[in-house]
Amino acid sequence: MNKLGLVAAVVVVGAVAAAPFVSGMMIEQRIKAYQLPASVPVGTVWHLDSYQRGYLHSTALSTLSFSSPSLAEPMRIQIKQDIDQVPGLDGRLATIRTTWLPTPEVKAELAKVLGDKEPVAFDTAVLLTGATHTTGTIAAFSMPQAQFSGGTIRLDTAKGGAFDFLMTVDSLSAQDPQDPQPTVLKGMKIDGKGVMAPDGVAWNSDFKMSIDSLAAEQGHVDGVMISGNSVLVGEALNTGVGIDIKSLDFPDLPAAAKGIHDVAIHYRLDGLDKTALTAITEQLRAAQKTEGSDPEQIKQAITMAFMTQLPALLNRGVSFQINPFGFTTHAGKVALNLSVTMPAGHGSEALSNPMGLIEVLTIKGDYTAPQALMSEALGETGEASPAESQINQLIQAGYINANQGILTTNFAFEHGKLSINGKPADDMLGALGALAQ
Repeated sequence: MNKLGLVAAVVVVGAVAAAPFVSGMMIEQRIKAYQLPASVPVGTVWHLDSYQRGYLHSTALSTLSFSSPSLAEPMRIQIKQDIDQVPGLDGRLATIRTTWLPTPEVKAELAKVLGDKEPVAFDTAVLLTGATHTTGTIAAFSMPQAQFSGGTIRLDTAKGGAFDFLMTVDSLSAQDPQDPQPTVLKGMKIDGKGVMAPDGVAWNSDFKMSIDSLAAEQGHVDGVMISGNSVLVGEALNTGVGIDIKSLDFPDLPAAAKGIHDVAIHYRLDGLDKTALTAITEQLRAAQKTEGSDPEQIKQAITMAFMTQLPALLNRGVSFQINPFGFTTHAGKVALNLSVTMPAGHGSEALSNPMGLIEVLTIKGDYTAPQALMSEALGETGEASPAESQINQLIQAGYINANQGILTTNFAFEHGKLSINGKPADDMLGALGALAQ
């Protein structure tokens, strides 16, 4: 038993002693294999400059560069990663602290505002399960013409590619010397969840950005929510975007548009071909591998890749929907719903015969608005009388429904024919032409 215990003790001690070496090797492989996600802006390049691996501690230096037509040369940010390779009792394999290394000139300027605080810093726990947990801070500052509350960042990832991101900022205020009042943002939160596929694309994801309020000299908006989602169904990608605003007020808006609230703009694009999107993504990555590449040439290459893949991109049959584009005014609610559907098998016509493609599209929609609001808006243009006369004529002809001051209509384009409220549009155009005489 004594010998067995001695052997076990040697094994345990050996394992503990080897753990930092093993974790250091695994972290080095992970960092050297890293690639930027396909979603980063065109002209962004990451490069590992050096990696010095030690027994308990390693250091990685890398450069992130940005190119754009507005920059005479690429803007470069040097990043330092200090890697503590001692495993923790909480299951972590290593801990990585990531910081920005500004140039001496920039560092001196930052010190005037931040003192000895790190501008941006991240701490990442790399777990034995392959998951990571990252927390980060953006330093707060106060200057005569700008104040920033600071921000916090959290990112959790799992071995299978799942990720969960959260960024919060309490407030940001900035003022141009020429403006009488500052621009003030309060309560911003960015939240993203999804799964990063092996090809580096988050085909299934959800995104939300909320802002409690944004005020400037021109006006203010409250309760802003921008959301997006994507879902891969088989080999087709379905995507959606939503913009919601609780209220907005801009003094320079026309009287009919003042006091707008409950703005909702939601649209979807469904049925895009995954293989075609992958080809476009690979072209994007290839264009971004070379630092200092002309961004305009990169954009041209991406545009060419998109046009080349367009037939395949649409060939599964796609649909575009706006449901709704709407808002509420003092006079009532305005809403537009629209759907455009292209059947499968017509992708090649997008380039070879776009006019013929129109013939196979199905377009449907409806519109609702208060009659008083339309009259008010037309009155501001000086065209109230003739326009209201046309509206009344269309109501009498059945192209527009009027019920208790609310105007509604619907429209459809099928088999190359357009109808309004169930009636042929040719008749309506004829009626409008007669009114114009």
